[in-house]
Amino acid sequence: MVVGSRRPEIEAAVAHAAPLPVPVTLARTQAGLTADVAGAQGPVRVLFAAYDPQRATDVGAGEDDGARLREYRIVRETRTWAELAPGLDAGVYGAPQRFTLPAIAPGQGAVVLVQSADLRVLGAADQPP
Repeated sequence: MVVGSRRPEIEAAVAHAAPLPVPVTLARTQAGLTADVAGAQGPVRVLFAAYDPQRATDVGAGEDDGARLREYRIVRETRTWAELAPGLDAGVYGAPQRFTLPAIAPGQGAVVLVQSADLRVLGAADQPP
């Protein structure tokens, strides 16, 4: 386990982390976004999220009066895009899939996550603003 406030330890843990088992790519197109998800070895859910990269809030009262608080990667929209499992009509189960996703607002980023039935993240891709 790594303490989140210890940046060097976090960076080292990320650098040495094993790759996720389901490769995912995410790209902008003129119509929106395209996500390519490699074949998964079990039922998975494909999630889409759009986010604002950063916002700041000026505090006008209380113990933080006069401070400016910064938040990062604020999720503005999330939805299940597809569920891939035997018997579902979301494509050929276990085969690579391509999904056309909606356009995101200018200045927003997007993420695609692939989760197993027990909610483990098996694949992920980020499309920054």
